[in-house]
Amino acid sequence: MKPIKKRLSLLFLIGFVLLSLMILLQTFSNKYSDLTFVAWIWLIFLYIPPLLFLNKSSGTAKNSSLLPLTTLTILFIITSFLGVLLQPLALNAWGTDAGVYITRIRTLTSSLYFLIPLELLILYLIRKNFKKEPDSFPIPESLTVFISYNHNDYEVAQKIQQKLESASIEVIIDHEDMQSGENIEKFIEDSIMASTVTISLISNTSLSSGWVAMETIDTFFLERFFKHRKFIACYLEDDFFNDRYIAETVKKIDMQIEKKLKYKSEQDGLGIDSRNLNTEITRLRKLRHNLDHIISRLKDSLCLDISEQNFEASINRLMKDIKLWD
Repeated sequence: MKPIKKRLSLLFLIGFVLLSLMILLQTFSNKYSDLTFVAWIWLIFLYIPPLLFLNKSSGTAKNSSLLPLTTLTILFIITSFLGVLLQPLALNAWGTDAGVYITRIRTLTSSLYFLIPLELLILYLIRKNFKKEPDSFPIPESLTVFISYNHNDYEVAQKIQQKLESASIEVIIDHEDMQSGENIEKFIEDSIMASTVTISLISNTSLSSGWVAMETIDTFFLERFFKHRKFIACYLEDDFFNDRYIAETVKKIDMQIEKKLKYKSEQDGLGIDSRNLNTEITRLRKLRHNLDHIISRLKDSLCLDISEQNFEASINRLMKDIKLWD
């Protein structure tokens, strides 16, 4: 339970326990006679609903937004105590020897005119302030690594997978985890969401692939705004450090787009739907538009050289960094 909810629950619990003791003493002293059950119903009706609401609420709220709720809670508890403590004064004002029991109960029931609206307001504020927001970015329960790669780099991806799994690190990778017929884009999105760390294999081939834009941008977003996500780039070729790399790669992407548009025009001329090509063209355009951001982000990120001559040293560093992140 969060600290602020714990404090509110503690306030209600203290009030409930103290009033229970007071009513219990009154019961033993026969202050209510055969109307004792009314006093207990009064207590339960006032205190159990707020305690249940707080116990079942699972959201979080800013402390600053809870000042009115805390103030009203204290006022509620004080007023409920007055319903018991003011009974002697009520006896002097209303009671007679014959009507002592009824006067005590009347004091409790009269307090409900103020306490019930106050309780309803408190319940509303509890529900409002502690309403659980839909969690679009759930935190993975255990350390999990998603390996993002172009299929031309499959052998290297498999070597990384084997190394990680030998170190008891859970791995998500498409050739094992993707179901037959599953949508590729959905698999990528779900895998990024389900992982703590995304390893992106960077090569000249992958940086010309439409998929890398979506994977890299999505992971950048999560790492920036959700501190429990981490992105690690592992490069097979270091060409992207070259200042001319973006311009040269954009030219290659433009050639791919031009080719796809030509095929699309042919299909349109034949009256064939071009959904398949439209999707690929959109991905390539997204990559073209974001390539400078991707390259800039890669240069500013933890990048490991996993080319053949540096593979062992880099994979050991990779596993160390991943375990530190757990």
